[in-house]
Amino acid sequence: MKKLSICFFPLLLFLVTTVSLVSCQSQKVQELVKENEELHAKNEALTRENAELRTQNEELKEKLSKIQMVEDDRSKQVAQEAIRALERLQARFHAGISHRDYGPALGETIYQVRLYLENPEAKRRPELTQSIAKTLLHYEMIKEIWDEKIAGRYSMEYFRDDVEEKIKRLYPEIGVRHVDLMIKFILPKAYEELGKAKNLLAQ
Repeated sequence: MKKLSICFFPLLLFLVTTVSLVSCQSQKVQELVKENEELHAKNEALTRENAELRTQNEELKEKLSKIQMVEDDRSKQVAQEAIRALERLQARFHAGISHRDYGPALGETIYQVRLYLENPEAKRRPELTQSIAKTLLHYEMIKEIWDEKIAGRYSMEYFRDDVEEKIKRLYPEIGVRHVDLMIKFILPKAYEELGKAKNLLAQ
């Protein structure tokens, strides 16, 4: 009996140990399953959150695109107004305008052109900006030459020094010295530059 008890005890110990190990492993499996379920739930939550963020991002991009389109339209409108002002001045000059009326008409044009030059669009489109500014400069130069004529100085040799220097700097190829001929020389340049500005705006 004692011998049997001695043989049975290791077997019992083995069974208890095995049951304990199985129970332990089962508990670990359950913990792993639970942990896996929690991770799966978190993953699903993150997937939903990511989808929501993508939707919000697309909505934000669409809003920004619309805002950019509105800003571009406004900027383009300012450029169009500047060109229209130059066109109106050109039309009035072509139809015949007095020196007295030319000053105020030029002032209105300068105002519209400066609105464009101070707009952010002016920096984004340097070629268009340069063309608009050049057109205005031609008309401003005509005003200065016309002022000399009104002051009784009909030829460039009698002009004020600063006006003569400006003419020579801006139009080094000018071959005429009489006021009326100088205006006729400059006016086509203004027309040509304005046409260039209109083409650039249309691009």
